[in-house]
Amino acid sequence: VPTRFLDMALASPTLVPALMYFMGASPASAATAAGGATFAAPRCHRSLTKESIWLVGNVLSGTATQKDVAEARGLIAALCALLPTTPFDLQKGAAIALFNAVADGHARRSAAVFGSRGVVAAFVALLAKPDEECVWYALRCVELACSCGHASTVEAEGGMGVLEAMQYRRTGRGDIWQIAGKVLNEYFYEDEDEDVGEESGAGGADGMFGQRVGGG
Repeated sequence: VPTRFLDMALASPTLVPALMYFMGASPASAATAAGGATFAAPRCHRSLTKESIWLVGNVLSGTATQKDVAEARGLIAALCALLPTTPFDLQKGAAIALFNAVADGHARRSAAVFGSRGVVAAFVALLAKPDEECVWYALRCVELACSCGHASTVEAEGGMGVLEAMQYRRTGRGDIWQIAGKVLNEYFYEDEDEDVGEESGAGGADGMFGQRVGGG
């Protein structure tokens, strides 16, 4: 989509409030910024919510300025409210759209997304879904969440066990198990490796993982 058309869409006095409404923002707050909107289950036909999520996801694949405008007008907050509570097909669309919002590593935007209630937990839950495309997007978002300081939340939600299972399954899309292993090594195994090194260096006779070897 040409950039100027996305700019026109975001500037529309009616389109963005309509999208907010279709994604569950209350009528009174649908035209406000994220801080002023309240969200509930969408009151429209589910297909309208799904198409709205898809459209917002395309907007969020635009320029950094367009992402800023979308955030200021509450569209990212609407996705964050939808992700933990909606049926799977809507969750998948919201996950892809939110990945588009944070894939550039923008610090403030990433903090807003991963700091939203239930978002990290929802991404972890999506890792176990039998939909490879959804798993890939959820996995990338879990990786980004860990890089933003939310590794403890991922672990608390059972993410470490899911990532370990993904790493050793090695079926389907080849880079999924590789990304899972990378996340585990960077954010969950580092402390364990440091402990192993300290134990091995102290006695000089410790084997792998700090286990004593030999009969002496």
